[in-house]
Amino acid sequence: MEAIETPSEPTEPEEPTNPGEVTDPENPENPGATNPEEPVDLEEPTEPEEPTEPTEPEEPTKPVTANYYVSVHQTGAGDVIINDKEYNRPVKVKKGDEVTVEVSPKTYYEIESVTIMSNGKKEKKIVSDKQLFQETLSISKDTEIHVVFTPIIHSVSLEQTGSGKVKITHPNNRDEVELEAGKGVAIEAGTEVEVEIIPEEGFEIHSVAIEMNGVIIIVGLNVHHLTKHSHCQG
Repeated sequence: MEAIETPSEPTEPEEPTNPGEVTDPENPENPGATNPEEPVDLEEPTEPEEPTEPTEPEEPTKPVTANYYVSVHQTGAGDVIINDKEYNRPVKVKKGDEVTVEVSPKTYYEIESVTIMSNGKKEKKIVSDKQLFQETLSISKDTEIHVVFTPIIHSVSLEQTGSGKVKITHPNNRDEVELEAGKGVAIEAGTEVEVEIIPEEGFEIHSVAIEMNGVIIIVGLNVHHLTKHSHCQG
């Protein structure tokens, strides 16, 4: 007898998968998984960076040279020369530079003192020549030069023979001073004075001489039977 085949039950159609989704054969329940056999896009290789140009080495910073000032403070009449120029305002110099200083008084004046002040120190210079001072200074700090000029003072003295009086008078203030033998009177150089010689009764002026270095007035009065008055200007 022939076997009768039993008809199989119809199967339900499978739900279509979303396009673009690939079913993982090893994991059919994960339809979005990547198919391992599908090639993976690789990133395009980046172009090699161009080598940067070497930078030039920076020049070393030059040390800054300090600047200082030389100033002059003076009293009296005279001139101060700094580096061959007459001083009229502070002179700017670099640290370590040398400056030449020349000090000279005006007519009838002399140098009394020169003092250098720098870095908190005070140095009084030896002035052997009252009419000229010269020195070279090395400057490391602000420097002050203090100069004092004073009038030249002459001592006017009298040498006298015979009896009488000798007086000197300053024409500006009319102060009258009677000279005495052996005693000097201080008079500033350049000052004009009047000299008056008055013989005592019985004497007359015989001679008058003046020695300029020490300013000595030499008066000779001789005995005479007449009294004479004479006025001399010197």
